[in-house]
Amino acid sequence: SFVSNRYLHLMGEYNGSISKNQWCYGTYIMNIFIPYNQKYILTTYGFEGDHASFIEDVVLRNLLKRLIKSKLVNRIDLYSQDKNVLTGFHSKKLNFVESISDESERSEEIIKDYLTITKLNEPIVYYNLMFPFTEIAKLHGALNDVQSGKYESATGVVDKGIVWSSDSAYDIDPLASTPSQTEIDTGLDVGSFCIIKPENILRGFRRTTPPVKLIALASRELVNMRTSRDKELYQLIISSGMPL
Repeated sequence: SFVSNRYLHLMGEYNGSISKNQWCYGTYIMNIFIPYNQKYILTTYGFEGDHASFIEDVVLRNLLKRLIKSKLVNRIDLYSQDKNVLTGFHSKKLNFVESISDESERSEEIIKDYLTITKLNEPIVYYNLMFPFTEIAKLHGALNDVQSGKYESATGVVDKGIVWSSDSAYDIDPLASTPSQTEIDTGLDVGSFCIIKPENILRGFRRTTPPVKLIALASRELVNMRTSRDKELYQLIISSGMPL
């Protein structure tokens, strides 16, 4: 089946990439910002209630556990209107930031709202929880490139024409309307994460302010919860012992 074939490919890819991603201990502080609004998820993606609950009860919680465990991550801010999603978590890294945004706002507006509250000055990682397997070491490397001044922002991309979910198996460019496509023409920005300098957002610039570092995403990083089709694959990866 499509799911089982993708799973076998992902396992092979994962086993071959462990060693090369262990170098990333650096000096920069990594602050991760995760916006979560269940109403936005329901209205944007048209999910049934059970899939939305799966995202909140399983995907989000597994993601937070993975980030908390990582030595590369210094701070995790969950930006939400519902503090109950953090019930049972006890970590100094994890913070609840009460959202003042609504489900109709664009990502740049949500980021600006968040920065208005937190007053952060250093570059941050904007993490889309719909892509739960983004490599932390890859985020850290991209952050280093932005912190060092080489780039104004960074974002995860997949080469155009690559099949990245079973739902888009016959599409050439499944997300041509992704906002940053106007700036990025060498790859498809799937919106999984971006590295942002707060001053750029506060000045009204896009989350992908040029020059942009394009970060190639591996197959497992493209497993996503935007449709329920990848739910089975997600569960296979978790049960296999792959990192959460």
